[in-house]
Amino acid sequence: DMDKAVIILKKKRSEAAEKKADRELGAGAVGVYVHNTNEVAAVVLLACETDFVSKNEEFVALAKDIAMHVAATDPKYISKDELPEDAIEKAKEVFAPELEGKPED
Repeated sequence: DMDKAVIILKKKRSEAAEKKADRELGAGAVGVYVHNTNEVAAVVLLACETDFVSKNEEFVALAKDIAMHVAATDPKYISKDELPEDAIEKAKEVFAPELEGKPED
């Protein structure tokens, strides 16, 4: 099931991000992409730990490339607050076996 596979991959990515969540990210680059029709655009803030990295040409190009890919994938939701209840329920269904016997918080 493709939907379940996507949800599982997102969970794995989330776990990796949680390990790094406490790091202080004081620098970054903004990547902007506007399609030539001016009907599609994306803005991405790519954070990093130092301004040395944020000024690197490859890092700045990466921010722009990510913005281009975000625009191309046409995401359905920008934040978790926008998720409809049925998508949340589907995710809960997938992860229910892993949550058995664990505290709610």
